[in-house]
Amino acid sequence: MCSRHRATRPYLKTAIVALSFVGVLLFGVLSSRAGRADERYLDFVHKLQEQGLPDLAMEYLKLLQQRQDVPAEIKEKLDFELGRTLIMQSEESDAETERQLLDEAAKTLSKFLDEHNDSENANDALAELAGVRLKQGQQVLAKAEGEKDAAKKAQLRADARKTLEQAKQSLQTAVAKYRDELGRGDPQSSPAKSETAKPETKTKPDTKTKTKPTPKSTTARKPQTKAKAAQKQVEKDPRVEAAFIIARLNLAIAEFFVGRTYDASIEAEKKTRTDQLNKAAQSFDDLFQEYRGVFPGHVAHLWHGRSLEEQGDLRQAIMIYDEVLVNEPPKGERLPKDQAALFVQAEVFRLSILNKQQKFTEVIEEAQPWLNGNQDKRRTPHGLGIQLELAKANIGQG
Repeated sequence: MCSRHRATRPYLKTAIVALSFVGVLLFGVLSSRAGRADERYLDFVHKLQEQGLPDLAMEYLKLLQQRQDVPAEIKEKLDFELGRTLIMQSEESDAETERQLLDEAAKTLSKFLDEHNDSENANDALAELAGVRLKQGQQVLAKAEGEKDAAKKAQLRADARKTLEQAKQSLQTAVAKYRDELGRGDPQSSPAKSETAKPETKTKPDTKTKTKPTPKSTTARKPQTKAKAAQKQVEKDPRVEAAFIIARLNLAIAEFFVGRTYDASIEAEKKTRTDQLNKAAQSFDDLFQEYRGVFPGHVAHLWHGRSLEEQGDLRQAIMIYDEVLVNEPPKGERLPKDQAALFVQAEVFRLSILNKQQKFTEVIEEAQPWLNGNQDKRRTPHGLGIQLELAKANIGQG
């Protein structure tokens, strides 16, 4: 970007925000007859978030905090929206800024829950806060894995486990509340599922994953009229279903990382680690069976493979990564950012296993063409992962 464009960008952002504020106020006046004007404040915030503009959403939310004419029912939701926006900003930041933004998001969401625990957004806030704790736990665990001093490593692992267990507990509560809101009572998908359940393994490389399918969700034998009405209402608003799925995915991911906080080289921790990773693998596979063929199912399938890889089942894991990659659309088709990232992550995991198997030539033959054909993704976190695996292969081959 040239210097002239860089210099005008802040003024352009200010102009966009100012014009948007006028638009929201005008829309509110025109909508007052319907009695829904107050909601338009947050509609605008959500549109900015959906368009990948968390910085502008943050500026608008801060302005709403300062204004005296904002309705009380909107004011009480601002901390929740600020917390969500901080999380979105963290996803586009460097490591240190991400840590700071996540800390701020955790404080903001905790404040909202302390002051408005009976709000309609309370469970969403709890799930978002748990997601923050999950990321913070992963950061501490990554630091532990790079630590050379045994005592410091053990302490960092314990710190990571504490944070991840907090995330687990919050996610279990959030999942149960979402399930109640959806009118479902499937014990097979509940957080109380047996911790000893283990994923089945394949015997042939050319077959699909042989896993025990999860029974279809069932409702109570004598459903109440209120439950039916609630279900119909939820069907009109798929956001509840989406939040339910994300919370379940995050819960399984939390289980996975809790397992990784236990050291397999320590006999007293080995069984706990195995049980926890098995539990995570089963949770991922349950989600895959339930949402097979759609994006949440692909995400769960990818993490199922990662859980097996962590336990040394490289053959099964790489087959699962291949099954995920088969669903990648043809090159040139635009995908939402999270979906595009999924397939790149699957490629990174696949190349990592090939390096572990010392198949360096295969890594080079796959990674170099990928980098040449995806110049726009080279500097993304997953693109850097592919560059790292390519570097490992070149060193290994040399």
